[in-house]
Amino acid sequence: MKMNTTRPSSVSTFRLILPFFFFSLVGCVHMPTSRVIATGPTASLAADKGPVAIAFKPKLNDIDITDYHSQSITKAYSNGHVVKTLTDSLDFTVKTKTVGIDKDNQNATYDLKTIKKTGLADLADFALPELGETLDLIMTNQGKVLKAGDYPPGTLFFVPPVSLPDNPVKVGDSWSMTSEWVSLKSGVPLKMKTLSTLKSIRQCGTTGKCAEITLTGTVELENSTDSSTTDSNSSSSDKTSPAMKPQFTSSMSGSLLFSLDRGTVLYSYLKSSESLSAKTTRIQIESCMVTRVSNPIDENLLGNSPLGCDPSNDLPKY
Repeated sequence: MKMNTTRPSSVSTFRLILPFFFFSLVGCVHMPTSRVIATGPTASLAADKGPVAIAFKPKLNDIDITDYHSQSITKAYSNGHVVKTLTDSLDFTVKTKTVGIDKDNQNATYDLKTIKKTGLADLADFALPELGETLDLIMTNQGKVLKAGDYPPGTLFFVPPVSLPDNPVKVGDSWSMTSEWVSLKSGVPLKMKTLSTLKSIRQCGTTGKCAEITLTGTVELENSTDSSTTDSNSSSSDKTSPAMKPQFTSSMSGSLLFSLDRGTVLYSYLKSSESLSAKTTRIQIESCMVTRVSNPIDENLLGNSPLGCDPSNDLPKY
C-alpha cells in the first residue's frame, strides 16, 4: 500500500497561520530548471464504468517506495503591492512496509520511513516522518487512521491520506469527506471538506485497471470563540470587529490514479491556493504536489525523470 498523501495543502495552511504572516520572508529558493513538469501518466481509458470497490489491499511484508515533489510560490502584499516573493521546493522519498494485517477488522500496520529529502520544510506538515525517522501507522482499508506513532488523535496525522468511498461506485459518482484537526505548531483548529468523483476507469499498464479520481475541497479556520460566550466584563477595546479579524480562504483541486487490482495509489497531483489578509496586508500562496510510485518498477507510471509541478498551470490531463 502506497502512502501517497493527498492531504490537501498541509504545508501552505500551516505557514499561513504562523508568524510568517507578518512578512518575515527573508529570501528566495528556486526550483531546479532541469525538472520535468508532470503532464500526467500514461493511462488509457477502459470501457468499464463500474460499479467498483475502491479500497486499500495490503499484503504482509510488501515494500513500496514513493517519491514526492512540492512547489510553492508565496507573495506578500502591503497596500495592494507585492513586497516579497518566495519560491520554495521540496523533494522527499518515503519507504513503506506492511508489517501487520488484521483481516477481521480490515486494517493493517505500516512502517513509514523517509529515506531521502531535499528542502527545508518540516515533513510533519505532511503528516509524514522526518528524514531517517520511522512512523508506525495503523489504518483501515478505507483510509481511516487508527494510530499514528505517538501523535494524539485530532491532529493532522489522523486525517485520512486519501478519501475513499464506503461503497462501490460508478463513473460519475461522488463522495464527500470532512476532517477536523488542531495544528500541533499553532494550536489553531482547522476543518477540511473534500468532494471526490470517480471520473473514469483506465488501464494502467501491467498494474491492471485504475480508478481516476478527481477532488476539490476547502480548508477553513474553525472559530473556537462564539460571540455569545464572550466575557461580559471584557471592555469594548478587547473585542475585534469582523472587519479587523484576519480573513483566511483556501481551495484545492487534484486528481489521482488508484489501482483497483492492487489497492494502491499509483499517482497523485494536487494544487492549492491559500490567502490570509488583515487590514492592509495579505499573504497569497499557490502550491502543488505530485507523487509517484518508483518501486515496484511496474507501478511507476511517470518514469524516472525528476518530478516537477507548476502551481500556476492547470492540472495535468491524461
